[in-house]
Amino acid sequence: MDVQTLSAALSSARTAFELVRSAAALRDDAKITAALEDLQNRIIDVQNTALQVQEKISSLLDEKQALKDGKRELSARIAELEKQRSERESYDLHELSEGVFVLAELNSSKTGRSPHYLCQPCMDNAAKKGVLKRAQVAYEYVLVCPICKNDYPTGEYVKIAI
Repeated sequence: MDVQTLSAALSSARTAFELVRSAAALRDDAKITAALEDLQNRIIDVQNTALQVQEKISSLLDEKQALKDGKRELSARIAELEKQRSERESYDLHELSEGVFVLAELNSSKTGRSPHYLCQPCMDNAAKKGVLKRAQVAYEYVLVCPICKNDYPTGEYVKIAI
């Protein structure tokens, strides 16, 4: 075999080897590209899941704050109702005249205040203390609530001198 033929054969073998190496490199590049695409898709899925988790956390934090606000409002309402109950316990239902009831302070001598009457509907329904004031309607004395303007007949009448 001559040198030229041998050189041509080696050159052909080298070209074939380079083609095989290029084909292998292309195949590896294709695998790497496919792996990168798969990795990018997984990263996008993880980011989407993270966003959903953040939205859920934000929603839960909002709900937690709303529950705290509700608890605070309920605690304030409970304190207010307990104060009303405490005030109401210092009064008892008193029959002013037949079938006419008002609230009378219990133990007024211990508090140092003069005895007084409160409007029962205002105290129990509106939590307001309407101290009844004595007034005269026609020939009868009544106690009038300054809040709801109800009249409470006392059973006392104006004495007319004849």
